[in-house]
Amino acid sequence: MDFAIFEKMNKAELFAQLKLNIVEMTQIKAENENLRKSLEALTQTTADQSKAITNLADTNAKVTVALINAQNDAKTKPQYGQPPILTNLSNVLTDAIAEGELRREKSKRAVIEKLPEKPDNEQTTAADKEFSDRHS
Repeated sequence: MDFAIFEKMNKAELFAQLKLNIVEMTQIKAENENLRKSLEALTQTTADQSKAITNLADTNAKVTVALINAQNDAKTKPQYGQPPILTNLSNVLTDAIAEGELRREKSKRAVIEKLPEKPDNEQTTAADKEFSDRHS
């Protein structure tokens, strides 16, 4: 950075530049905080998705067991009407779908709640205008 430009400024110009730098630093700090909050929300979402994958694997195992049991029952017992194991399998799948939908909604709500609010546009606009005025 060329500091010679600062040597040519009078005190009022230096003070104005300092104020501008403080405004810019405040904006950067706010942006960093917003990014940190977004990262926290994404981290939580990733954890929720990992948990959902684990639950899906568990449901898959239950379905596999139910299908194996249905095959074994079909080999050993004559069936009249819908086999009870298919009803059980249907119930397992219905419960898994409902649980997945509930988790997805909870995850969406958690992400939305953790997203940072938009920065104060008036402050940003004033700082942008001051910066433009100084450098035009």
